[in-house]
Amino acid sequence: MNHAIVHDYFIGPVVDYTSLVVKKKISDTVFENLIEGTDYKITQFDETGSPAGVQPNVNGAPSSFNGGVRIDFLGKYAELKDTLVITINTKLNTSKEKTEVKNKATLNYGDVPGVIEYEAKGEFC
Repeated sequence: MNHAIVHDYFIGPVVDYTSLVVKKKISDTVFENLIEGTDYKITQFDETGSPAGVQPNVNGAPSSFNGGVRIDFLGKYAELKDTLVITINTKLNTSKEKTEVKNKATLNYGDVPGVIEYEAKGEFC
C-alpha cells in the first residue's frame, strides 16, 4: 500500500487528542513503537481541514467535524507492508447526561486515493 495517510476526525463531543502512539505488530503479544518524525508525521487540523488540506465530504471525510489528526507514514513505512496499531487518546466535552461519542478514521492510499473507512461509537455516562 503506497502513500498511506490516516485521517482521524473529531466528531461531536470529541474536541482534541491528548496522545497518539503508532506501533508495528510483530506478533499477537509483541509490538514495536514507531518513532514520530522518522516513521510517521502528525498534522493536527481544525474544523475546516486546515492546514492538512482535509475537506468535508471529500475522500471519506464526514460532512462536519471538530478537527482531527492526519498521520503520514514516512521512510520504510511510506509503503505499508506491516500491520500497524494506532492508539489515539482524545479529550471529550461531555455533560453529566449520557453522551454518544462517534469516531471516524479513513485510510487513503495510492496515487489516486482509495479510501478505507473505520467508524466506531459508544456511550459515556
